[in-house]
Amino acid sequence: MNIEIKTIVDAGANIGLTTIYLKHYFQHAKVLSLEPSEETYLRMVANFDLNELTNIQCIRKGIWSESKKLGFDKDFRDRQDWSYRLTDVNHTNTGTIEVLSVKDLMRINNIDQIDLFKIDIEGGERELFDSENVKGWLTKVKVIVLEIHDEFDCRTQIESLLSKSGFELSHSGELTIGINPSLA
Repeated sequence: MNIEIKTIVDAGANIGLTTIYLKHYFQHAKVLSLEPSEETYLRMVANFDLNELTNIQCIRKGIWSESKKLGFDKDFRDRQDWSYRLTDVNHTNTGTIEVLSVKDLMRINNIDQIDLFKIDIEGGERELFDSENVKGWLTKVKVIVLEIHDEFDCRTQIESLLSKSGFELSHSGELTIGINPSLA
């Protein structure tokens, strides 16, 4: 299947390696790379600069079911930067971070459709897909690449929602990949 990719959202971009990889194949795509951790965000921006990438918008925010402020949990998994997790509870008493709903992210950035939506948000996918808000954006996604963190017991619910929304699902390693044939 040959799918045209013009718009990419990399939610949970970490230091930007997925964005760099995707920009190699989709050089003209507009990319929004979201990373809430300040330290990791700065490394991501530096990596994009080192690779001389263009048409990338770096956003130091997270993605959630609604736009608001969240706390963060640095005690998730091995406590390294890659496992920075957003939560409704501020576990570390170190402040909050702004998060956007997918609908608001699309509105603010004048995006009608997300051609490739990569999501690796350390358990936040449970909240992102457990909401009425998903109906406002999921039908506007062509391809979704999602890491589901099984310790949050949400795989069945997310995959069921994607299937009911018409996505054809496959798996590659830890990734769940969904293609919306009505948009592809």
